[in-house]
Amino acid sequence: MSRDAFALTFALVCTALPLLAGWWVWRRPFLAASLDSTPDAPRSFGYKCWWVAVKANGASQVAQALQQLELASPLGPCNWACGLDRASVGRGSRLAFVTPAVDGWVFVVNWPADTQADLEHLARLSNTLGHPVFGFGSHRGVSAASWCIAESGRIKRAWARADGKTLHELGVETGDERSLDISFAPAPAHDDDERWERNAHEATVIALASKWTRDPTTLDTVKTPGVGLLLRRK
Repeated sequence: MSRDAFALTFALVCTALPLLAGWWVWRRPFLAASLDSTPDAPRSFGYKCWWVAVKANGASQVAQALQQLELASPLGPCNWACGLDRASVGRGSRLAFVTPAVDGWVFVVNWPADTQADLEHLARLSNTLGHPVFGFGSHRGVSAASWCIAESGRIKRAWARADGKTLHELGVETGDERSLDISFAPAPAHDDDERWERNAHEATVIALASKWTRDPTTLDTVKTPGVGLLLRRK
């Protein structure tokens, strides 16, 4: 590359970066303005997604804790339909929807718990809220399944697998996991049907979520309207 071409490229980059930064800052009010905050009834979720569940009075309590820990920034009030759509994992979104409380449970949809950093964040959240925090996730396409329990600032139990590889296994297997007869062995051969059925999958995650918190796949049976909050994960 010639000196003139390099200088031109450098000048274009220096011009573009401030413009991109400004666009990122200024788009936030427009995104918030586009959110639908009309109260609506709960919507079910639970497949091909990651979420956190915690006992709380409402969305604001959990959202404020995440902001206090500098893990997320607020975007605005958002109802169930809009929030779940914006927090769609399939779009690679970093937006997270904090739901209204349902039977005393608040869910943070599209909040992962797969990496060590993710687990540390949930441990800190449990300490700030003063309640256990439960994380779940699954995706059939990559045979991913994960769950964790954070309590009093530490990870009490965490297990995750994707693409046949165990990502982490912390703490002691719980009684609820044993009751589901889960196989934690490496992914079996395709002809080993019995072991294959016992390996953790999306139905396993939902079963544990039902035992530990509130089944997210049945939330549409609740008809009480409400409004949650949309956040951007940092």
